[in-house]
Amino acid sequence: MISLRLRKQKNVHDTIHTLARILIASYFIALASGLAGTPAPIDLPMLPGGLGEKATAAFVFVTAYMVMLGIHIRAAALLLAIYLFWTSFISNYLVGAAPDLGSFWRDMALIGGLLMTYTNRNSRRADRLREQRNGAGAKARGLLLGRRPVAARGGPA
Repeated sequence: MISLRLRKQKNVHDTIHTLARILIASYFIALASGLAGTPAPIDLPMLPGGLGEKATAAFVFVTAYMVMLGIHIRAAALLLAIYLFWTSFISNYLVGAAPDLGSFWRDMALIGGLLMTYTNRNSRRADRLREQRNGAGAKARGLLLGRRPVAARGGPA
């Protein structure tokens, strides 16, 4: 009974986490495609014309798409968080204009969501890999020590 309740709670947790990840990533995809403004461009003086803005939009789109689909979630979320922090900090405090604290704190909230995505390690795939690794490791340790595998009821295998 308790294990069933814990399993249901874990499934709910994974579902809520996935929905939050998709919501955050969809904002960045809308930002990169121009539906919710434009992403702050990374100043790349070696690129001609407006290629810096296009490169920035491509970077934001690709990393947000990776977060949304669950491909290398941790790396993509961390890259987006680092990009968002530095562009927000530079545009609000180093450019010389009056800082817009509302947009800065919105960006900090998005960074918090990205970092929560980065730190989540409770996926079903990770659990399966951990079980496989621990099961294979215990079996190998028993064989290395010269022990025979033991059946579930205590008799020889």
